Amino acid sequence: MPGISFGSICKQGAGEEPALCVFCLLAIAIYQKRYIIIMKMEIEFFKSGNANPVGEFLDSLQEKERAKVMRNIGLLKQYGLNAGGNFIEPIGEGIFSLRTVFSGVNIRLLFFAVIGNQVVILSGFKKKTNKIPRREIDIAREKKKEYLKIQGGKHYG
Repeated sequence: MPGISFGSICKQGAGEEPALCVFCLLAIAIYQKRYIIIMKMEIEFFKSGNANPVGEFLDSLQEKERAKVMRNIGLLKQYGLNAGGNFIEPIGEGIFSLRTVFSGVNIRLLFFAVIGNQVVILSGFKKKTNKIPRREIDIAREKKKEYLKIQGGKHYG
């Protein structure tokens, strides 16, 4: 932004890449005449019994891949479905894809939003084709049904 450097006053900006706090991002949005809705979401990983498939998937990623995925989860947590950008894609039936691309590797997390500012991440995988595999969508649907049956929660979509 010409003439304004929010990162220089932000205490979050330590490290190689400047990181801006939510107040700096809001100031930039207002400066650029963009109005955003800040919506802090709770993020939950789907668990079945003692298994944590999402956590296991994240652990299987290389360190830099995992860092970028966690950054995108952080944006989802901070802004919800209003995060913008091209990293959230609706899949159907209330299921969304959180996209992360790192060094040509396409990583997807499938999730849905529960009424009450909560997101449940259902599964993760590395995508090898242009379309999300039908099998992955079916698995996410089944996990969503299982979660809602156990939790009895209402969801968007």
